[in-house]
Amino acid sequence: MRVSYVRLLICLAILTLTFASPAAAQMPDGKSLDEVNKELSNPISSIWALQLQENTYWLNKPDRNVVNLQFQPVLPLALTDNWNLITRPVFQVMNSTPYVNQSGHLHRVTGFGDTILATLLSPSPKLAGPWLLGLGPSFIFPTASNSRLGQNKWQIGPAGYLDTWVVSGLPEYFLSSGFQSEVQDRRLPAR
Repeated sequence: MRVSYVRLLICLAILTLTFASPAAAQMPDGKSLDEVNKELSNPISSIWALQLQENTYWLNKPDRNVVNLQFQPVLPLALTDNWNLITRPVFQVMNSTPYVNQSGHLHRVTGFGDTILATLLSPSPKLAGPWLLGLGPSFIFPTASNSRLGQNKWQIGPAGYLDTWVVSGLPEYFLSSGFQSEVQDRRLPAR
């Protein structure tokens, strides 16, 4: 009797999942999960996307690989019905390229890197049609916790975004402001 009760519960669970799946695939505003996925892959959509990206650069030996982790949220804000402001900061935790310190040992530094901020003004599809466009300033702030993890200077430059069905890209170009940041080296002295 107990075995048939368990079978009945399993059958009910399978039926519930079968009929509940299409209903769960619809978002409250009527969008399907496919539509939401397309918006999430569009860097200038109306959905806030909180992304983590890990990059590993393998050098000639396993103990010499370089790893960085980037938190890259994309935060769009509708200014009007026709224009959006997209803010895209990039926060980094980095692992420096190995180097030989004063005592002759291989050393590396781990900490926070510089912060990058791109702000793009983007027209809505009403104005741009099938094109995805964005243009605005981009900044690099010297927030590195160690001089080996950042460029140690303030930078500014233009940023743009262009996406068609064939090509997409987010080019950025930075000019140094000439102001040097006062980053202190937080490593322990060599013994």
